[in-house]
Amino acid sequence: MLKKLYLNAKKEYYQKIQNNMPLLIEAFTQFYGETYREYITYTLNHMSIYFILNQDYFIPKTYKSSIEAYHNYLNRYLKTKKLPQSKKVSFLINSLTFSNVSPDTSLYLALMDYIFNNVESLMFVDKENNPTFKSILLPVFGTSDLTLIHELNHVLSTNIIGMDANNSELIYTDVFPEEETMELFNEQTAFEIFLIFRKMGGNITNIPIYESLYMPKLHLIKPFYDTFKSLIKEALISGNNNLIENKLGPEYFKKYNLLIKRLSAKNKISNKDILRLEFLRKVMFEHSKKEHDYNYEVLYETLIKSNHHLKFLK
Repeated sequence: MLKKLYLNAKKEYYQKIQNNMPLLIEAFTQFYGETYREYITYTLNHMSIYFILNQDYFIPKTYKSSIEAYHNYLNRYLKTKKLPQSKKVSFLINSLTFSNVSPDTSLYLALMDYIFNNVESLMFVDKENNPTFKSILLPVFGTSDLTLIHELNHVLSTNIIGMDANNSELIYTDVFPEEETMELFNEQTAFEIFLIFRKMGGNITNIPIYESLYMPKLHLIKPFYDTFKSLIKEALISGNNNLIENKLGPEYFKKYNLLIKRLSAKNKISNKDILRLEFLRKVMFEHSKKEHDYNYEVLYETLIKSNHHLKFLK
């Protein structure tokens, strides 16, 4: 019963994505520019999509009508197995969806990441089956269109360099060197692409946006994003990972990435944290103009004066 439910849902979801692919391509093209239409079209049409059964806690109640059978089956199954909860779920998912996956493959590692690290969806490089293009792993039930676009954005922006010296691992890089920073900027751009997609009439799952892990933290990057939006877009879609740091200054771009990484793990952001972000943004803005030499200490004093209520932070 559960396998039939999964197979029917998988077929239906895949068909909906394919039916909406022209609009998805158009939305990405409108965002990144006509120059990249061919790349966007070719890449999205050649990637691989793997569908997996949802972990119980990731199934939105929106799907209640078709998911009740899944819940009931899962609960009954788990009661019959004397295994830790995580192993029961992973066994069920693998046995019904990817029973023939070898442990030494990229897909298997992606599955383990999904199951044991509680990720909602992910992009990975399937080096055994489709090494030239990226692949995505999606829960078959209840994935919002924003989540799908978030992963498609990773597909387009992750730059594959090649194989390592032993020809065993793919080497690929992101525009932002810290994972936390990359995810936040990917979510910000994906949200804007999602809005374009919806404005054009695109609608795949009709599931409302639910707050992702990254949504509450987007305010950390918004000033930087608004200042350097065109540069960020060009870097993401062109695969030029050095574009931003060369334009804004490697030293301060690195400090900015590390600061975002640290702040994204904090529950409360202080005024001092905001000031540090603003200082780095202004330093990089000055560096990007390259119109004159300037002194960072003078710039810091200027920033303090313009934020006189924060003078105690000196």
